[in-house]
Amino acid sequence: MRRLLNRVHNMLYAASSPLTPTSAQFPYLISELSHQLEEWRSFLPSAFKFSVDNKETSEHGGFLRQRYLTCRSVIFRPYLSWVLNGEMQEVDVEVADNCKACLDACLLHVLNLRAFSHTVLVDTWICSLSYVPLLLTRREYD
Repeated sequence: MRRLLNRVHNMLYAASSPLTPTSAQFPYLISELSHQLEEWRSFLPSAFKFSVDNKETSEHGGFLRQRYLTCRSVIFRPYLSWVLNGEMQEVDVEVADNCKACLDACLLHVLNLRAFSHTVLVDTWICSLSYVPLLLTRREYD
């Protein structure tokens, strides 16, 4: 998971990344990263499997679900940022669906903050750092 999250950050958020909302390859990259995330989840041993909702699960499954949701929100976050910043001229169905994927992952992540032995404080801090840029961007338009 850490490798995938690092790959996502390097491909989408590095200063040297040439990707923009109008990059022709951007939707394909998002699709591939999302596919890799789903593949990671599908190959988990049964003891670590989790559902993508807010139902109870094992401590290990809950921890991994939080990592999964974090990664999913980070993969789709550029769409939401671009829409909120007004960088996209047109918000078509695909863009709206990708914004929804980001928001759904964020919501589930917050709903799944549970008393896992070592993650509540860490997850809360990571969530706040991850969502602050979106909230600050949005406040400019309110």
